[in-house]
Amino acid sequence: MNRSENLKTTCLFLMLLMAFSVLVARGSTPNYPKEPSYIDCQSNSVTLYPGATNVTWDALQFPDNAVEKLLDQVQASNQTRYVMVMARPDSVKVFRQVCKMVSERPIDVGFDVVDADFRAEVGKSREGKSPPATVAVHRPSTYSSDKQPMLFECRSEQVFYVDPVGLREKVALVFSTLPYGMRRGDPAGFVSTINTNEVGNEYYKVEPHYLMAGLLALEPKPAGRGDDKIALQDPNSKFQKYLLKLDSKNKHLVFLIRNDSFNIFREAREIAMKIGIDVEFQMLDGNEPIKFMTIGPPLLPGQE
Repeated sequence: MNRSENLKTTCLFLMLLMAFSVLVARGSTPNYPKEPSYIDCQSNSVTLYPGATNVTWDALQFPDNAVEKLLDQVQASNQTRYVMVMARPDSVKVFRQVCKMVSERPIDVGFDVVDADFRAEVGKSREGKSPPATVAVHRPSTYSSDKQPMLFECRSEQVFYVDPVGLREKVALVFSTLPYGMRRGDPAGFVSTINTNEVGNEYYKVEPHYLMAGLLALEPKPAGRGDDKIALQDPNSKFQKYLLKLDSKNKHLVFLIRNDSFNIFREAREIAMKIGIDVEFQMLDGNEPIKFMTIGPPLLPGQE
């Protein structure tokens, strides 16, 4: 993919990220007057509620599938209906596809994560009361798209701060010390030099091979320790100290969640919500690296 296409992808990501493809946690809405329809994302299919209609991954690739029909119905009744998208472990591929479909419609949407053994017991709400489901219901996004996303990774039941600004500055500093010819015409020498002068921070190492393509990809450091469940509750934890410095009027949190870290995400989300900070999420698959362009906003995972 060339740089122009990368920029287009980045712009698309930013629009999706700010509008639909992530969770916005402003607290549950026990008296939200709209009727919910649920999309339960699994590893290779979705289940729609009410009705427990299963739609396979292959079926999702065809126009006018059951998910599109449901979204069309919700859009036609937007004053009284909304959609709740539930992501399970190993549902990254399906979840991203559903997010894309949802983003194309002006409807109210909420997002949440549920465990692999979660059993949906969804019924119709009555007289404006919340539906009898065991997932939180959230209002759609209401914050300004001008807010800057601050990224945290949830991995191995720990929370890690992803510092793209700081990492880009370190990469730029290393670039400035390299001979021009090495940057442009000596890939082997470039990679060797970057490896010798490791670029990274407490949690991540920059993978040099991607830099040749204008991408900054992060490899976790085995010795890096984030905040676990116990540390997260400490007001002196790295996470809580960071949040206290955050200007919630101009910034919001985006969590990049691995399959093994739904619980720590919930803990971190609750802390952020109590402080009044907007929270979103995106799913990361297995060992999928976190990637950024060397300039501009982060790329949507899987669309670099």
